[in-house]
Amino acid sequence: MAILCTVLFIIGILDVSTGERGLWASGGLCVFWLFTYALTVGPITEQYSIISETSSVRLRPLSVVLARTSYQLANIVSQILQAYTINPTEWNWKGKTGFFWGGTALCVFVWSYFRLPEVKGRTYEELDILFANKVSARNFAKTDVDPYASASLEDKLEVEHKESA
Repeated sequence: MAILCTVLFIIGILDVSTGERGLWASGGLCVFWLFTYALTVGPITEQYSIISETSSVRLRPLSVVLARTSYQLANIVSQILQAYTINPTEWNWKGKTGFFWGGTALCVFVWSYFRLPEVKGRTYEELDILFANKVSARNFAKTDVDPYASASLEDKLEVEHKESA
């Protein structure tokens, strides 16, 4: 996200500083942006990966539906806005559109840095415990979780009784 955000701001700066002379450089940066997006953030968000991994098991179906609906609505709005911003007969922002989309990318980058938990190496049970204990997203990777520590004494005795029988 940081790379994508930076590229968008550079496109905006090129338009303001060089005008028509920076068209080829801006076009090249747009292709680089698309290439980077297609290899990083694009597949993660478009193929349900983040939402299906980070939501609790109990709320997963509802989370996926809400996320996909929000994604499609945001996609519709952004496509309409993009058509207006680059159209010479409408808003005619040209490369300055990079400032607008760079600003939204910066907001997403900051949000994801603080709010998107690291789930690498975690089981769904561990994630549910972390969510239930309201562990900060920044601390998911550092927090030790023992899924069996939360079981009550009665549950442990019942397991021991079944094993001895």
